[in-house]
Amino acid sequence: MRHQHIAEIDEILDVDGAPALVVRRAAGEPLHRLLLRERPPLHAALRLFGDVVEAVAAAHAQGVLHLALSTHQVIVEEDALGSRSATVVSFGMASPAAPRSGHVDPGFLAPEQLRDPAEVDERTDVFALAAMLAELACGRRPFSGGTPQEVKAAILAGETGTLPTELPPPVRRVA
Repeated sequence: MRHQHIAEIDEILDVDGAPALVVRRAAGEPLHRLLLRERPPLHAALRLFGDVVEAVAAAHAQGVLHLALSTHQVIVEEDALGSRSATVVSFGMASPAAPRSGHVDPGFLAPEQLRDPAEVDERTDVFALAAMLAELACGRRPFSGGTPQEVKAAILAGETGTLPTELPPPVRRVA
């Protein structure tokens, strides 16, 4: 899969009968770390989000789901002029039965993933995109809880938090 916003898979190996991917490292920092440090202006956040949407759409067009999409799986790169772009990593490393053996952020898991992983499809990634957009635009995630189990319960119950009062007017109009 080749796309400017997807980390390239250089090689697929067979390691003791199991596939192993050699992925080109994306330079930059994970989006979740950037968001801990700063809240990008809305126009910059939407530009990064657009990169992620393009990557997911390209993967879906080739029949590939991510199934663990989150701000941990997006690398933000900054060029010499200060312009930022996003690269999605870890495509092709998940399956419906076992979404991922690394970090999976429960705040981005779709209800169908939590109920029955066999029911996942493109909409599963779209749910994660919506959660990411909420965090980028509103400065916080739509589902919260003190533990991963509480976050999952909030997702299954559809219990979103309230919107921050300081939302930019364009976001408040559509929220």
